[in-house]
Amino acid sequence: MQKIIQFKGLSLCFGFLLSGSLIAHTAFFSPQNELQKIYSSNETLANLVTNAEAYYIQSIHSNLRAAVLQTVPEMKQAKTDWERAILLRDHVYSGNKMFLPIAPVPVPLTVEKYKAIVSGQSPQICTGMSITYIGLLQAFDIPARLVSLANHEAVNRTQSPKNPAAKIPDTHSTVEVFLDNRWVLQDPSFNTQWELDGKPLGVLELRQAYLSKQNPIPTTNGRKVLPGRSLQEFYIPYQDVLAYVEISEIEILNPKNAGSFKVVATMPPGPTWRHAVQSSQLAPALKDDEDTRVHAWDFRENLPSGWEASPGTKVSNGSKEKGIGVKTDASNSSYQLWSAPENLPPGDYQVRVKGAVLDGGMYIGVLDTSTQQFINTAYYWSGQRDRFANSDMMSKFSLKEAKPIKIILANWSYEMQPSTWNVKNVAIAKDKTVHSKQ
Repeated sequence: MQKIIQFKGLSLCFGFLLSGSLIAHTAFFSPQNELQKIYSSNETLANLVTNAEAYYIQSIHSNLRAAVLQTVPEMKQAKTDWERAILLRDHVYSGNKMFLPIAPVPVPLTVEKYKAIVSGQSPQICTGMSITYIGLLQAFDIPARLVSLANHEAVNRTQSPKNPAAKIPDTHSTVEVFLDNRWVLQDPSFNTQWELDGKPLGVLELRQAYLSKQNPIPTTNGRKVLPGRSLQEFYIPYQDVLAYVEISEIEILNPKNAGSFKVVATMPPGPTWRHAVQSSQLAPALKDDEDTRVHAWDFRENLPSGWEASPGTKVSNGSKEKGIGVKTDASNSSYQLWSAPENLPPGDYQVRVKGAVLDGGMYIGVLDTSTQQFINTAYYWSGQRDRFANSDMMSKFSLKEAKPIKIILANWSYEMQPSTWNVKNVAIAKDKTVHSKQ
């Protein structure tokens, strides 16, 4: 999973220069009311930093708009958000090349990433296409949100009868766009929207139409369909992946918050199914006498030496039976605990975490500190609670050459809520074939 690096350079630079200037200024004039001086300086700095960040974010929007207008001249003649939304949907659909290997999801979406996608150099499947589409809509100030879909087999983690060879569940990502004061489904993977009696449908309306045995009509709004990429060639009927719907607000362009989710609706109501679909499988616990350990850290009473916690993470002293308690901050994918760099030779490895996710979720990341890219990640959530006692959470990874790595434990909460963990032990072990538990 790619780490989203918060944009702080500009604000810190401005803060340093301006604070030095303001300190000199206030010292020269020596105001009588010191409290008022401090308050005024802090307020001025806060406003200037906020304005600097806002200007930077607006420049991202402006640069993306300019790049799109250069590539899609029709956008200059578009007079409504409807026209712009359909043109952008067609642009993402027709420019992207769907082949392997798939490029990383483009969050945050930069001009360089956008150009690589629509030139076919950075191929994306449904999630990457949806992210790109949302980012372009946001650049043109058109509200859009991410829609995640799944069928019953995906949520129940059973093999799909329609796609038995698939190594991933039957899920799909698409987009809702706010047009004419209502949310309308626009799917960039198939260049399609749906209508019923001439009315464009949102995703929940589409789901209800299928449940009611009505006949919603897909349309490409006159746009071309590429060979092998039509809705009719989707390996599973679209209505099947409407069994579970999750709608999330997501920021794509702002580097400070890019990738942050906030779930606004699920259908049918209930716990977020995304955790059930995307969670990794637990592995049989590594025995104490195993000779495969490369390094191990004991968390049973305190945070071990070499490990750090983010300022927003609350770590409480633990016991030998339960380990330390961890209450994360509310940000999805935000780093909570991390190790010092560990230099490893080439080989196959596992990161083993012994403990439990009591509420929310945890992702275990293996970060290549030389490139700041994740080598591998694994995801666990509180719905697996009854199996943590006899199992380990595990993230496998391989190194072709010697590298410095860090182990990252981060909050996995699509609802932007804190998670609660117990952590007893973390280990790096040489990889042996392990049959995961369901």
